[in-house]
Amino acid sequence: NKIDFASSESQHYTDLEVMGNIFETALRESAENTFRASGKIGYMMLNNFGAIFSFDARYGSNSSLFHGRFPEGQRIVRNFQNRTSRVRIDQSFDSAEGKEDFEKRGKNLKQDMIAAFEKLKKDMAQYMVDYGRTISSVDSGQYIFTSINVSSNGINEIPNHIDFQIKKSVLEHYDLGKITREQAIDSVLVTYF
Repeated sequence: NKIDFASSESQHYTDLEVMGNIFETALRESAENTFRASGKIGYMMLNNFGAIFSFDARYGSNSSLFHGRFPEGQRIVRNFQNRTSRVRIDQSFDSAEGKEDFEKRGKNLKQDMIAAFEKLKKDMAQYMVDYGRTISSVDSGQYIFTSINVSSNGINEIPNHIDFQIKKSVLEHYDLGKITREQAIDSVLVTYF
């Protein structure tokens, strides 16, 4: 008897569409070696809860050898994840120097991807505060929630999914000057798995 049910509302919400466009612009036009939005930015209003945004993110690099989708690059990254089950890569190289250089690039790619994921977390928390304030369809007691499926390419330090959540009342307090921007950003609940 204590369970509350929520349903999605099918009407058009211009403010949610604008927020989705902001996410799309910010995450599609980001610099090289960052996580970028891929596919459509989805959004919906869930009654008794608030606004929900969702999308997929992939690591983007202009490097032809180590693009986030390149299977050989993924294999090398996995190789560094689990040294006990090393993947044979020596067949692709004519010399020990070539193999060593390739392994070094794989290690660098992994480090770059981990740093890019940390940047994604920081940027998303800022976007939730800076642009979430413009969403008028969400009531004070409701939430703005963003769910991202992350293409981690087998790197254990990068989760496959990350969620960001902030209560609209926190953004209202920020607008009224009751809390600072940094306090509002710190109020964004980040969970991942």
